[in-house]
Amino acid sequence: MPQTAPTAPPGCASRFVEVLGHRLHCLEAGAGGPPVLFLHGIPTHAGLWRNVLPWVAPRARCVALDLLGFGQSDKPLDVEYGLTTQARHVAGAVEALGLAGALVVGMDLGLLVGLRYAREHEADVRGLVLLEGFIQPMAQAYRALPLASRVPLALSRPRWLAELMIVRGGTRVVERMLTGGTLRRYTPEELEAYRAPLRDPAVRRKVWLEGAGPRSIRPVSRAPGDLVEQIDQGATWLRGSSLPKLLLHGEPGMAVSAPTLTYAREHLTALEIESVGPGKHFLPEDQPEAIGRAIAGFHARLPGPGASSAS
Repeated sequence: MPQTAPTAPPGCASRFVEVLGHRLHCLEAGAGGPPVLFLHGIPTHAGLWRNVLPWVAPRARCVALDLLGFGQSDKPLDVEYGLTTQARHVAGAVEALGLAGALVVGMDLGLLVGLRYAREHEADVRGLVLLEGFIQPMAQAYRALPLASRVPLALSRPRWLAELMIVRGGTRVVERMLTGGTLRRYTPEELEAYRAPLRDPAVRRKVWLEGAGPRSIRPVSRAPGDLVEQIDQGATWLRGSSLPKLLLHGEPGMAVSAPTLTYAREHLTALEIESVGPGKHFLPEDQPEAIGRAIAGFHARLPGPGASSAS
């Protein structure tokens, strides 16, 4: 399928919704069927899903949300951008947009936020699609990461170095993350569409460096309530949840590698696992059609309203 610029996805409506005093932006496609909510990772936005939505929209109402601080959503500098804040805003968006009973799709930060939202609102979630994020306890997840991923995480821990890389280095950090985590090459227009929302260094510092981002990722928790502890709590909940789950992975992948797949097979229930083909971290950029078809098929197999044998 031809790649299109993230700011102008075909067949999608752009809209805003007020949540907790902030404007959140989303892309919406499709009209009928139980909804599907798409949550992106760092440093992307709802446009990450632009080439996935057309494959799911024929059978479901699809909403790709810009998390607070990302894309065209508000970027207040007086809030804390942790999982709690993000999940509260997702819950508010679900209510405002009428997305109760959604299939929640998340990758990277969006997967963590999606898990936090789902464990607090399990009755309002129809199922989970998991891509390129941490689904096992952090000690195991960290060991499963390839060396090329662990090195940047370690380098970002000293505050001065993280400030240099993420804030003072300009939007080059956006390009490095995207190109290093994707097999295909981006067009200049695509890179600019991802750079533009993070051009302000104050936003990068607040949302990316100080928020639930790479600087907070380490093998073990350092303080009660930190990101690692919250990841571990999400993994514990996921292990006990009976919600239907689809784990999509690429080859070679990054956050989801062979040890992660082994863990998932051994510890998660109501689980399907599917390869979407060659891809690294930003799988919706590498394999949008395969991801879209997999989500549409999973959506069709789910019990409840709109379930059918179609795919």
